[in-house]
Amino acid sequence: MSDVRIVITSPLSAENVAAIAAADPRLDVVYPADLIPAPEYPSAHGCVTSAYAHTIAEFFGTKRLPGGITLTGAAGHPDRHFDSTDDIIKEIIDARVYNGVHYRTSVVEGTILGRKVAKWVAKFNFKPSDAHVPQGPKRE
Repeated sequence: MSDVRIVITSPLSAENVAAIAAADPRLDVVYPADLIPAPEYPSAHGCVTSAYAHTIAEFFGTKRLPGGITLTGAAGHPDRHFDSTDDIIKEIIDARVYNGVHYRTSVVEGTILGRKVAKWVAKFNFKPSDAHVPQGPKRE
């Protein structure tokens, strides 16, 4: 039986959790299953959500679609309605921080990466069907 129990409630890598556990055999380190030891920086959820939102905006040519955008919630969660794609990005930043999954900088940087991916996809894939489609940047 351990003398001290540590319950980790903030984002840590698997290596950090192992280091804490190895530091003293008397420690009982508990890492809840809902705190998956995934990379903290950049936020993958921020990247994907931002890429999704920017892709919608690029495809339709506007951030504000008539009637807005409704995203279906997961089981037990309500559907969410957004007036613009920027509102989706703002909400995911706050949600990931308020849930304690990421630091704000990680999610903001993730959304920047997502925006860049969406811009690249739009540049090289959203072309009229009769247009010449470039094959992406040249590699030498």
